Formats: sequence, structure tokens, C-alpha cells
Amino acid sequence: MNNQIQELKTQALEWFARERGLELVHLSPTLDPLSQMQVDEKFAKLIVRECAMLYQSIDNGNRPHGTDDYLTALDLHFGAQ
Repeated sequence: MNNQIQELKTQALEWFARERGLELVHLSPTLDPLSQMQVDEKFAKLIVRECAMLYQSIDNGNRPHGTDDYLTALDLHFGAQ
């Protein structure tokens, strides 16, 4: 799995643990469906934020990952093949 995707998953779980005043190590490997839905929603929001930041970078004249093509930059950022 792409490191960026894994990092965002970790951030979503860390957020969930913080929101509940838990240590990340105290989360069970399998969350109940409602908790998993909340983690998944946060994960999706983090992905959208990453995409928006890439778009903003290109819109400002930068070339993230060496390209000014947004879809190519997304593929390179998230490791899509």
C-alpha cells in the first residue's frame, strides 16, 4: 500500500482515538460499525484535503511531483498505477 494512503489511515485512527480520549494502542483491531464509519469518513475527508492541496499547489504555478497535470500529480502522490 502507498505510504501516503497508510499515513492518512493512521491519521484517521489517531483522530478517532483522540476524540474519545483513548490511546491508539487501546483501540481494538476491529471497530464496531458506527466507529468504523466515523474513521472512514475522517479518512475520506483527509484524502479530499490532500487532493485540494495538490490542486491549489498547481493552481499557484507549482509542479508537485514534477508535473502541472493534476491527474498525473494525484496518481504520483497516491501511488496509483
